[in-house]
Amino acid sequence: MTPFFILAFFLPPLITIFEFFIFLSSGKKPINGVFGFLLDFTVIIAFPSIYCIFMFEPLGNLDTPFYVLVIAVLAMAGYFTLSYFDNLLTNNIRIPIVIILGLGILLNIYMMFTQETLLIPFHVPIVLLFISRISICIDQMFTENHSDNSNLNN
Repeated sequence: MTPFFILAFFLPPLITIFEFFIFLSSGKKPINGVFGFLLDFTVIIAFPSIYCIFMFEPLGNLDTPFYVLVIAVLAMAGYFTLSYFDNLLTNNIRIPIVIILGLGILLNIYMMFTQETLLIPFHVPIVLLFISRISICIDQMFTENHSDNSNLNN
């Protein structure tokens, strides 16, 4: 039972890291649809929530500053907004979300160095997912901007 539990617990981060390397070579995320959503949800929301439930004290006794929690929640929401509602967003909305994702990357890197070493495998996939989403979003913004400019020249 224990090897299965360990495998199930570390499998989503490993799949996410593998997926990032495929993204680097192809420019596209290989895992999409329901499975992609479940993988992203597990890595970005479920694992940090499990950590908060079992490791943190109640919010009144929390050592973490409140703004850190706000940045984390905004980055999570921003990731899913850019992932699943990107076609509804304008560049004026995308840019602040990309900045928040950048802050989420910095926050996770900071947490890698200040928390227990055991937790590093859970921060790395979040950083990689945020990097891939920022890359996809910026590519789309430049592509849309370029196509808008080419239409003006015709």
